[in-house]
Amino acid sequence: RLFQEAYASNFGTFLCNSDRERCALGVKEKTHCLWQWLSQPSVRPKFTNPLYQSTELAIWPCVQPQAIQLWQGLFFRWTNNAKYLEEAWEEISLRVKQSKAKRCKESPAQETVSSEVAV
Repeated sequence: RLFQEAYASNFGTFLCNSDRERCALGVKEKTHCLWQWLSQPSVRPKFTNPLYQSTELAIWPCVQPQAIQLWQGLFFRWTNNAKYLEEAWEEISLRVKQSKAKRCKESPAQETVSSEVAV
């Protein structure tokens, strides 16, 4: 979505070259902020990666030419296959949520069993 908005300018966030220019042209008063829109609880889940896991380790991507892949969700977004990618992404999101819910339900039961064994 950020890629599209940087070029489509539906929001004023990426218009002009600096904040000073946006203020001088009154962009902030005439448009909406992309970040505020993305922060809304009804919108945020659509742009949240359910597979993301926070880590304190540095990310070192492989930059060898044979490792570079096209981002299908961006570069092929107008093809028929994009529909199936969206459906697959929704299925992945659903399964991750179900897995997390299952772990939350099992976690208190495991704590009870482990505390009984420790006694």
